[in-house]
Amino acid sequence: MAGRQKLRFLMLATGCCFALASLWLSAQWWPYAPRDYEECSENAETTASSKDERASLLTQCDMQFVGRRKMGGGYSYDDFMQNRHFDIAGPNPSPEELKRIDQEYIAYLAIQRRDAIAAAFAKKQSEQTKRDPETDQKSAGSLPDAGPPMVITPILTYR
Repeated sequence: MAGRQKLRFLMLATGCCFALASLWLSAQWWPYAPRDYEECSENAETTASSKDERASLLTQCDMQFVGRRKMGGGYSYDDFMQNRHFDIAGPNPSPEELKRIDQEYIAYLAIQRRDAIAAAFAKKQSEQTKRDPETDQKSAGSLPDAGPPMVITPILTYR
């Protein structure tokens, strides 16, 4: 019994040590942890010993920070799906900023859908005109004969 308890305690202590070590290694509160992509990429340039290691470190920086520093201050998020930039407060978008970006993307998709429908409709009309040029002349020609003009006379009533 005592041997099993010691083994369980040892396994639990080892697991806790691994958990604490992994937390310690990935902690953002390190004094030398990068604050944004630019700082992270500068660290990657100076600490990398090879091109492959530098590329790997830059990929990690890309995954950790999606925003890029702007010249006048603040950060910008490049949404490649919409091919546009969004101003954000920090190196990563906040939940509110992500919600706004998602709403803009939904509006972008609606415009893309509308444009695709309009293009398909125009293509269909163009194909129909090419198939039946006689119908096109009739529709593009003058209005049908309406007959003689109508004379409107006022009816005067006296009381």
